[in-house]
Amino acid sequence: MSTGDSMTHPFSRREWLIAALIAAVVAGVVVYALVPRPTYLDSYYHYNAAARLAQGDGLTDLTLWTYLGLPPDLTLPATVTPSHLYWMPMSALLSGAAMAAFGVSMDAAQIPMVTCLAGALLVAVLAGGWVTQTRRGAWLALALAAASGGFVDMWGEIDTVCAVCAVRRAGADGDGRGAGSWQAVAVGGGGDIGRAGPPDPFRRPAAADRRRAGRADCAA
Repeated sequence: MSTGDSMTHPFSRREWLIAALIAAVVAGVVVYALVPRPTYLDSYYHYNAAARLAQGDGLTDLTLWTYLGLPPDLTLPATVTPSHLYWMPMSALLSGAAMAAFGVSMDAAQIPMVTCLAGALLVAVLAGGWVTQTRRGAWLALALAAASGGFVDMWGEIDTVCAVCAVRRAGADGDGRGAGSWQAVAVGGGGDIGRAGPPDPFRRPAAADRRRAGRADCAA
């Protein structure tokens, strides 16, 4: 099989339309039926920041979340602090934009999650067709991606799970060139590229850092 043949897909245009419709319906059912509200701490954090963003308050929070947002004087009451000094903001940005357009509610916040999940399912269809070169393989890939095992109820959370998965699947199924950089930009992650705030002072130095520090001490 030539390189050109290996990148063909067995689906016709009609089958792609059917797959897109199925992906959208499955994504809507999974997101809205399984996650009617945030179910854990991080999801509430992203939702609250998204809601404040939609209301014009920016990426802020009303509580102290990590030591990165500590005020200069701890005796003063905490009021509004910057959010996402540690966690990446992509999910809050997406849900905030949706709530700005459709009102502040969990249903509106989950619209981007439905879109991301549907996109991830279609990428699975694309990869399944490329790998197996059969329609059955493409449909099976969609089914396996939708099932997701024990993590199926994470798709609808206002967290980075759905957005990161969609971006990474798209990067993995491309030619791979620059995928890491695009993931870093889209997710706000990727090592130090997307760190918002100062580095973690409790992070154990990497071996290379320790070697550089040792050489500097010797030179001194």
